[in-house]
Amino acid sequence: VRVKSVDEDGNSMVVPVRLIASSMEGEWLKTAAYIERPDPVTGVTREFCVIGEGKDAVCVLDPYDGANIIQTKRAIARRVGSTYAYDFLGLLEVGLIQEWDTYLSSLEDAPSPPTNLF
Repeated sequence: VRVKSVDEDGNSMVVPVRLIASSMEGEWLKTAAYIERPDPVTGVTREFCVIGEGKDAVCVLDPYDGANIIQTKRAIARRVGSTYAYDFLGLLEVGLIQEWDTYLSSLEDAPSPPTNLF
């Protein structure tokens, strides 16, 4: 994704941003956003900097985590035709939201589900 913005002086600039939603660390679809810093000569991205301030504002060479213990356990469960236990929380969340949305859409004066449900 490329984001076009205007600074305080009115100069427009385009910033390449990478958005990731991943369950690699065990949490259900954890989101992350990175600013891509390309090499000025080749144009190839050389580092990805987390969007944020303070201790969270770090730069990494690869925004995608390698296989860790959780990913290994998840792969073992899939190999034997099962689901990793911690994935059920995310699946239940999605299922409950869909059921609630279906129920609310059947009502005439239906309120919307709360945004901070989980």
